[in-house]
Formats: sequence, structure tokens, C-alpha cells
Amino acid sequence: MDVLQLIKEDHLDLKCLLGAIDREKSIVRKRRLTEELKAKVRFQLMMDQDYLIPELSDRFPGVHEYQRTSGKSHKRIYRAVGDLNNLASRKVQETKVVLGTKQKQVTQMLAEYLDRREDLLMPQIRQAIPTQDREDLGQVFLDIRSDELGGLESTFSGSSRPVALSV
Repeated sequence: MDVLQLIKEDHLDLKCLLGAIDREKSIVRKRRLTEELKAKVRFQLMMDQDYLIPELSDRFPGVHEYQRTSGKSHKRIYRAVGDLNNLASRKVQETKVVLGTKQKQVTQMLAEYLDRREDLLMPQIRQAIPTQDREDLGQVFLDIRSDELGGLESTFSGSSRPVALSV
């Protein structure tokens, strides 16, 4: 499968997961959903750093600027998702407002990341990497996804409505 198709599917999955987190009332299920989000975000950020950016490094001159600015952004996103995960595990009533604020922050950060990835990185992948190489990279993604996320049971229905991400 073409890596671009996998990336699009993963983006939709993250949006659906954010929507499920937003709608979930149970603290226990919200905690599971945020754990799943954290693992999936970590996977996406790792794939950027370890595979997509290196694959483009000789083919797209702007990839180094993308990498430079993305590195800081990736750390902020992962830290914010971790904070959301920690807040979701608390049963204290006062954390609901903070949790809602953190959810909005994470949604905003992920929206910016996904938009940037779709607007900047994906067109370069389509243009610079031949179809067969994209399909090979897609297989690498599938294998690594299976290794990294294989033990993670999805705690929400894939038919869940995605959250509207707007920047």
C-alpha cells in the first residue's frame, strides 16, 4: 500500500480518536483513549523523524527546514498528549475544566501538525518518491505499525466521528 494512503488513514484515525475522547464521559474509557492517542501520536512522530524526513532529505531541499521546525513541535505535541493522558487518569472533579482546556490544546496542536504534514510533506512525498518506493515505504510503515502498535487494542469504534480540526 502506498505510504500516502496509510498516512491519510492514520490522520483520519487520529481525528476520530480525538472525537471519541471529546465525547467520552467515563474517566476509565477516556484514560484508555488518551493512552491510545499517546501511542499513535508517538508512532506518527517517530515515522516522520526516522523514515519520511530521511527519505526526502536528498530529494526535497525544504525538508531540512521542515525537520528543524518540526523537532520542537513534535516534542511539544508529545508532551501535551502525555499531560492530557495524566489529567484523564485523575478522578477529581476540578480537573474537568483543566482536562477540557488540555483537550482543546492537544486538538489545536495536532491540527497544526496534520495540516503541515498534509500541506508540506505529503505533496513532496508524492512528487519526489516514485510510486514503487512509496509502496515499499508503506510496507515498512505497516510492519513498524504492527510492531509498535500491534498490542494496542483500539478502544473506540473506527466508525467514530472525527473531530473537526481547525487552525
